[in-house]
Amino acid sequence: MSDAFMHEFPGSEISLKFLPPKEHNRDLQWAADAMDALDELRTVIQPLSADLVIGCRDISLQWRNTDVRPQFPHWFIHTSSLPKTVVVRPGFIDPQISQVPELSRDSLMVWIEKALQQECSSCSATHEPGWYLIEIWAVRAKIFDENNFRSRQSFMLDTNRGEFIFPLKRRNEGLWVYSPIDEFKTEPSFHLKVISEEGTLKINMYIHWSLWSTPGTAENTALRQALSRIANQGWDLTHVPSVFQI
Repeated sequence: MSDAFMHEFPGSEISLKFLPPKEHNRDLQWAADAMDALDELRTVIQPLSADLVIGCRDISLQWRNTDVRPQFPHWFIHTSSLPKTVVVRPGFIDPQISQVPELSRDSLMVWIEKALQQECSSCSATHEPGWYLIEIWAVRAKIFDENNFRSRQSFMLDTNRGEFIFPLKRRNEGLWVYSPIDEFKTEPSFHLKVISEEGTLKINMYIHWSLWSTPGTAENTALRQALSRIANQGWDLTHVPSVFQI
């Protein structure tokens, strides 16, 4: 018997928006605001890899100029120790690649700061680098009700191509299922996009597996509680399906 089923692509979508305080007028501060929200989700999901897109902002207009590019627009970071079947691949061409033991808040902030320490080609006098997208494809998602998983090392997922196995690993804080695998590279348990649009932050979250989208499960309850904590930080939940209402 499967532990969950995979939703039809692109899954259940949750969208959030945040307007940082006016004094938060630089990219690292906006990144910290985004990390505040992601930190609340860490009780449910934790990133295993992330893509970062750096662009160039016209200093006088304070607006991105897509005709100007930094030398290294694409960055990729991933954890160093993963189950063999879990896929971690860059989502953009020719990235600068980093590897860390854990994708903690601190390691992500150091990574973003390093990516911002470059110039906008020959327009450095009129343009400055800015981050515009953080995208998370590989994650581990926490199993809160472990009754059905005692002495098991795999998670069974029902898909339109049959049942597939995903690795389970116990960490100090509980039991976690890792994804994606090669057969479903774009359908991990969770897929997140953090978007910066000149001071407006957005998070789009796609939930692909039913265990976290089924009302009454401990996993769904934990996700709704995390969303409530993010809302308390000042984020607006602009699109929330009824199964995730807080």
